Amino acid sequence: MPGDQVLSVKNLSIAYTTQRGLVRVLQGVSLGIEKGRILGVVGESGSGKSTLGLSVIGLLPPNAKVLDGGVTFHGREILTSQESNFESVRGTGIAMIFQEPLNSLNPVYRVGFQIAEAIRVRDSREDGSEWDVHDYAKETRPGKASSFGSVFSRVKVTPEIRKEIVDLLTAVRILDPEGVVNKFPHELSGGMRQRVMIAMALAERPDVLIADEATTALDVTTQAKVLSLIRDLARDYRTAILLISHDLSVVSEVADDVVVMYLGEAVEHSTSGAVFKSPLHPYTVGLLGSIPTSYVQEGELQPIQGSIPDPSNPPSGCRFHTRCPKVFDRCSAESPEPTTVNGTMVRCHLYAEKPSL
Repeated sequence: MPGDQVLSVKNLSIAYTTQRGLVRVLQGVSLGIEKGRILGVVGESGSGKSTLGLSVIGLLPPNAKVLDGGVTFHGREILTSQESNFESVRGTGIAMIFQEPLNSLNPVYRVGFQIAEAIRVRDSREDGSEWDVHDYAKETRPGKASSFGSVFSRVKVTPEIRKEIVDLLTAVRILDPEGVVNKFPHELSGGMRQRVMIAMALAERPDVLIADEATTALDVTTQAKVLSLIRDLARDYRTAILLISHDLSVVSEVADDVVVMYLGEAVEHSTSGAVFKSPLHPYTVGLLGSIPTSYVQEGELQPIQGSIPDPSNPPSGCRFHTRCPKVFDRCSAESPEPTTVNGTMVRCHLYAEKPSL
């Protein structure tokens, strides 16, 4: 329901300042996420998916520039306002799981310590108290503590927090939570590290969770378990989840709604069922036609011809027209406006010309 929408992106356009000038990577993107629902964002590499995720949580690089639009969290604009607005919601309001957890977990601190740190940040924000993360880390610098228990005693972690850490690791389906709290990240498998990252995100109790290619580096079996966990988070915790992936099979498995992106634009947006069963945009049709199946009678794969253009020099008109099998004269001359067809947003001249389709 509209009243449950916690995050809204409206007409967002972002560019990067480069030696070649200003390069637009997002162009007029709009979407919304409701409590307890999973929104999948799909597209080829270079379509702007990761930039979208970073803009939502306020982690854009210094050379990024917001050209238009904004991001609202619980009705409050956060992207174009002061950095302090992001600091008040990052982690506790909006959390992010990255593709490679080893780049996010501190290699010299045990898992339990890092989850405790997330809990302490959350509690300090909830009660308004001051808490310096640097002082906290100084008390437990690498080599000073020989066990998980001694780390806890130094930072005065209560038995309640310790129990919460174990409960969080249990919630993300780690079989030996008591043992894992004592381990360093490099002692865990890729799937275990990804679950630890999810546990840290849960510890902060976010309303929105961004998962950017969170299952890409995992084997198929572990990937299925992590996807099942993400689906349960949305159902049990009413967390709104933005799932960014280039893998259509991953998105089709768990997403309620889907946004298809191409060269910085959202070209199709609808429910998962509509997008995967009755795709409208030629690019979406091409993506689905490129997926291998087990049915021999379906014939050869039909890959999309060519490759995604350089964003610093995008094609005129419709950005997909250089690769589109249904291109006609108007496509190269005029950029299509979003059109709604049977509840699906599609950016394509085919439907502007024939609105009855």
